[in-house]
Amino acid sequence: MNDFKQINNSLDFSDKLAIQEQENYKDLFLFINKFKEIYDKEIQKLPYHINLIDELHANENAHSRILEKLLKQKNYNGKFEILESFISYIREKGKSHLSKKGESHFSKIQIKNPEITQEKERIDLWIRDNKSYAIIIENKVNYATDREKQIERYINKTKSYSFIEENIFVLYLPPTYEKEPEQQSWGNYYDSDIRKERYLKLSFNNDILFWLKEYVLPNIR
Repeated sequence: MNDFKQINNSLDFSDKLAIQEQENYKDLFLFINKFKEIYDKEIQKLPYHINLIDELHANENAHSRILEKLLKQKNYNGKFEILESFISYIREKGKSHLSKKGESHFSKIQIKNPEITQEKERIDLWIRDNKSYAIIIENKVNYATDREKQIERYINKTKSYSFIEENIFVLYLPPTYEKEPEQQSWGNYYDSDIRKERYLKLSFNNDILFWLKEYVLPNIR
């Protein structure tokens, strides 16, 4: 008799759970319908938005080409205004990389006679200036994986152009700050002063777009 009563109680409890679950689903569907009504009204208020870079399916190379064209622009006096703005931004972001004298390693970068190339020696962007400094820019805007000893190869290639290690800088450009170069990509330079003192990670979302909007766009004639 007790067993039969327990079974009835269990069935009653199960029925109550099923009814409560049905009520929860009803509430959820009502909420979704209400949300959809508000969403449809709000979406109509948005301006037209077409991202040409997305529509053209631009990869890392396309983004690098755009940056290259911007950085190579000169004014009527032959000054690289946009490049100077970019270097100033790098100097500001690199202030935490201090030498033994308390100076930022990035402060030594000066604009004299820069040469800016894209995909030369397989390097995404390469800024070199009369053997005084070289900046290797590795573009990872689309989260591409690091190829084997990629950064090591780029540093060695830069040194083959008669640049000394003390004047070589590495910039890593992922879309957000979460992505870091893999240890294997640095190869023999993982424990080097280049990585410790002359390496900087700039995200496209937080740095490149910010720099373009706040520093470049307002000054374009």
